[in-house]
Amino acid sequence: MKETKIKVLALLPLELPKVVELDNTLEAMRKFVGGNIECLPLYDLNSEFTLVCNDEGKLLELPPNRMLWDGADYLAGSGFIAGTDFEDNMTSLTAEEYRKIPGIFNCTLRKAHTMTHDAMTEHYEEITVCGKPALFTSIRIKRDTIPEGLYAYDVRHDDECRGIPCEIAPFIMVNHLGTIILAEPLELPDDGWRYIDEETDWNYDPFDGAEKKQKPCTTVAEFMRFCMNNPF
Repeated sequence: MKETKIKVLALLPLELPKVVELDNTLEAMRKFVGGNIECLPLYDLNSEFTLVCNDEGKLLELPPNRMLWDGADYLAGSGFIAGTDFEDNMTSLTAEEYRKIPGIFNCTLRKAHTMTHDAMTEHYEEITVCGKPALFTSIRIKRDTIPEGLYAYDVRHDDECRGIPCEIAPFIMVNHLGTIILAEPLELPDDGWRYIDEETDWNYDPFDGAEKKQKPCTTVAEFMRFCMNNPF
């Protein structure tokens, strides 16, 4: 019989997990995660657990929450872990089941989320990304310091740590190469991750070509003036 209320393990950004009670309805689950839900079976826990999260958390640039699957991915925005029955209904977690959930869910992304910098006080390298003028820095930039009309993305480097840019996404935790800022948005696949073709998508020359008198570094304010004077 389906439970009307369920006790789940709530996973909130920058907070330790805690037990909360939810109405066992789709509406309540959507409200908790802030949008459409995605249900991810946690087979690696050797039990009938399900992680419920926002289906578009990364695309909406929700706050990073926790690492998943040994750092291969991360949870964006609020989520929770619940049990499931043989009819795939959500169920409450028992005390024994709480103990089976590994300590990885106790680890927030507080450090990565707070070790960011003000976009307007940093200096950047002028590059070209996907045929568009862009700024690049190896540090993380606070998204709420990006001026309106500009778009910021994280860049992931290769797993061999050779410094080769390989993916672009709204937020990257593992293998973070740097941050790029553009005057127009990039087209991203539905999963929010765009693979980089190093031959065509990434060029360390400025937009006007290698012959341009490129400054060793520039600011966001200078980039905005350049974009205003050179509409694309």
